[in-house]
Amino acid sequence: MNYATFWKRAAAYLLDSFICSAITYAIQFVVGLILVLVFVSNGDISSTKEMPMGMTIFTNVFSILLSLAAFLVYYAWPESSSWQATIGKRIFNLKVTDLNGQRITFLRSIGRNAGKILSGLILGIGFLMCLWTEKKQCLHDIMASSLVIDPTPQEKTGCVIAVLIGSVVVTLLAVLFLFLFLAAIMPH
Repeated sequence: MNYATFWKRAAAYLLDSFICSAITYAIQFVVGLILVLVFVSNGDISSTKEMPMGMTIFTNVFSILLSLAAFLVYYAWPESSSWQATIGKRIFNLKVTDLNGQRITFLRSIGRNAGKILSGLILGIGFLMCLWTEKKQCLHDIMASSLVIDPTPQEKTGCVIAVLIGSVVVTLLAVLFLFLFLAAIMPH
């Protein structure tokens, strides 16, 4: 069994992060727009008043919970499906399996992906662990007794280039999105 390298995993994660973020932002925009329309139509807020503090706190907490749910579903559902991979992993021909090479359950995949939060919280060391563990497992893989396998290990150079290009593209898109957002909210 060939285990996925850090670079292929990083490239897949970068793509998945971009896709998941786009989906999350779209959902948050629609839900936020609906909330504002509901509050405006009820007379709770108007264009001349600021949002009440309670509504601001509610929308922020709701946004965080929605983002977490979108993250978990985006990753857990396809990784536990017959694909055994997210879109990014599928593009790089990677699969998530249990220790015996079998498909993992949805609940195990949720646990695995929730473990990514811990992998990131400890300064990203949980993600880097795949560089020195025998089966190239990150902390969240070890916690969920899972593996990321790679049937095509010889395609390494292209992954490094893809990660670098992807990083530049994602950064440029984020700057463009921020610019468009600021242009939309600035008074004309």
